[in-house]
Formats: sequence, C-alpha cells, structure tokens
Amino acid sequence: MSYDNTVVTNDTTVQIDIYADYPQTCFELSERVYKLLTDNEYYHEMTMDVPNPDDKSIKHRTMRFTKVVERND
Repeated sequence: MSYDNTVVTNDTTVQIDIYADYPQTCFELSERVYKLLTDNEYYHEMTMDVPNPDDKSIKHRTMRFTKVVERND
C-alpha cells in the first residue's frame, strides 16, 4: 500500500509445502512451521492437506502465512 508515492505497508506472503512419508511426520513438521512463523508475527491464512491421486503413500500439506510490515518514519 502506498500513499503520496511513499510505501506505508508491505505485505509478505509465504507458502510452505510439506511432503512426508508418514502422516505423523507431516503433522509434526507443520506444527513446527506454524510455531516458527506465528512467533515471528506472520498471520496464518490456511492449511490444507493435498491428496495425490497418483501416489497415496506421500503425504502433502500446504500452508500459507502473511505478514504486514508498516513503515514508521
């Protein structure tokens, strides 16, 4: 967002894709990612398990986080 040709906020979006052989591993990794990013002021937008019709043995989870940084000068 800008005002008077000066940037006042900057939105950063991060999308994480986790691939694992086991559901528990996928879950544990997603919990660690969630904590790391929310502890660093990212807003959690969504988490979704993504089925893979070709290979059901691989677990895939996608996560999206956003952070808004405001300029203070």
